[in-house]
Amino acid sequence: MKIGIFGGQGAEYQNMGMDFIKKFPLAKDIFKRTEKTLSDYFSVKAILQNEENKIHKTQYAQPLIVMFNHIISSCLEKYNGIVFDEIFGLSLGEYSSLVNAQAIEYEECLRLVANRGRLMQEACEEQSSVLAAILISEIDTLDYFISQGSKIKFLKQISIHIIKLLSVA
Repeated sequence: MKIGIFGGQGAEYQNMGMDFIKKFPLAKDIFKRTEKTLSDYFSVKAILQNEENKIHKTQYAQPLIVMFNHIISSCLEKYNGIVFDEIFGLSLGEYSSLVNAQAIEYEECLRLVANRGRLMQEACEEQSSVLAAILISEIDTLDYFISQGSKIKFLKQISIHIIKLLSVA
């Protein structure tokens, strides 16, 4: 069983995906489609190569992470024959999961995420905020999800997926 897990915001970096774009024709095609789709929002190439790290701004990071996730999964399939049996996304990565599962068209997803990122960026600029992460062990996480699973349907679904994921390992 092949499992795909798509990352969320925070995984972005300057020149992200450019090595793939230079090496693989499919990646270059996805890059061009992305540039065309996002041309009303920003220049993809300019943000990726920007030395002031504008890529870390939510309005840019989110659609570019979707692009990078799509490049990786598409190249894995085309050049290595790897097709995921199960797909998961971490926050923003859920959008990439939808594209990979062909539940939403890539270009439609880009526009959706570009608007999402823009709105989130505007909200951050209007209101001071902080993100905090609470790190606990995998066993504690699994125990928590299982204990809450019967109370909260969403957490129950997550616990089932975590069990499936751990049983593969």
